[in-house]
Order: sequence, then C-alpha cells, then structure tokens
Amino acid sequence: MVCLLNTRFLEERDGWKFFGNYKACESGWYPFAGHCYYLNETKVTWKAAKTQCTVQNSYLVEVNSAKEYKWISEMFLSENGNGNNTLITTTWIGARRKNDNVTWVQSNEPVLQSWVASSLDGRGNCVFMKYTGHWIDVSCGSAKHLHASVCEKMV
Repeated sequence: MVCLLNTRFLEERDGWKFFGNYKACESGWYPFAGHCYYLNETKVTWKAAKTQCTVQNSYLVEVNSAKEYKWISEMFLSENGNGNNTLITTTWIGARRKNDNVTWVQSNEPVLQSWVASSLDGRGNCVFMKYTGHWIDVSCGSAKHLHASVCEKMV
C-alpha cells in the first residue's frame, strides 16, 4: 500500500522504500503517517534541541505508536552510523519528567510506552532515545548529555 501523498520513489534502504512529494513535506523532511520528520544532526542540550525544532515550526518528536517508534529507530538511528552522518546513535525526544510523570511537551499527554524498552529511572527530566530503542532520562542542561534531535510536524 502506498500513501497517495507520497508517490514519488526516492530510495530504498534497509528494507524501507522511501517515497516523497514536495507538497507533503519540505525538502530534507521525511513523511510518515501524516507527519514530517527532520533530523538535526548537531549534538546539543535538550533545551537547544527544542529551540531548533521551534525555529522550524515543529516540535521534538512525540513517539505515539510502536510503528512510529520502529520507523524512527530504523530511519534515524544506528549503532555505528553509516559513514555519511545520516544515521546517528542517540536523539532527543519531546518527553519530560515532572515528579513521577513523563509527558510529551507539545501535547502535554502522558507518555505511554508499553512497547518501549526504557530506563526511565528518575535520574533526569529530559529523555533521549538510543539506537537500541531504549529511552533514557537525564539532566536537561548538562554538557555531558549532548544529542542530535528529531523534529516533527503535521503534513
């Protein structure tokens, strides 16, 4: 099945077929399930990553399904990268911890992650995702925790 918004074949990589339509997403953005995604490869703090997305009229990615989780992992993350800096090992996501609750910053909805391998143990307030799929909470502003980021917006 092919989404009618995305009928121009771009490339095939790791078993995924990528289609594009400039009416669906801007150049450099990847379409998936009615949303557009952009990888900011510059490694920054969570707050800086959030600002990078806001400047692009988007928000840090909110992973709301197992399919989206799998697609983001395979599209943007890799253990070793692929030599041309397209794939990275970690990325900030738009989740924050407040007390014992983890919510999405943009939608303010609780993070439901029964399908996610996570290490959300209360060590920090901001969450990043590893190439393994694990989500880890860390200090938001620490220079020790600099990661790339994925921005998301509606088509």
